[in-house]
Amino acid sequence: MVKSGLTKGGHKGHTLEIVSSPDFIDKRTPYFCNSCGSSLQNISEYVSERSQVIDVPPIKSISIEHQIIAKHSSWLFRSHHANDFGYLWS
Repeated sequence: MVKSGLTKGGHKGHTLEIVSSPDFIDKRTPYFCNSCGSSLQNISEYVSERSQVIDVPPIKSISIEHQIIAKHSSWLFRSHHANDFGYLWS
């Protein structure tokens, strides 16, 4: 509980669950003791805290040009065009 008496973490349904297999893991490992400067390289490690951030990639717009193609039949002396559904009309 926080000072206001409410529980930490937001309203019900507003907190995402931790995923079991994240796409990337950023390990932040200490290499030396902050107090004496000794190497911690051969000391066993464990995860003391973890948090996850869900990043949504930026949305990229695409542009689509729709073209209606015409073909001219010289032996019929007329042009043929495709309509929106791809059917031919004269």
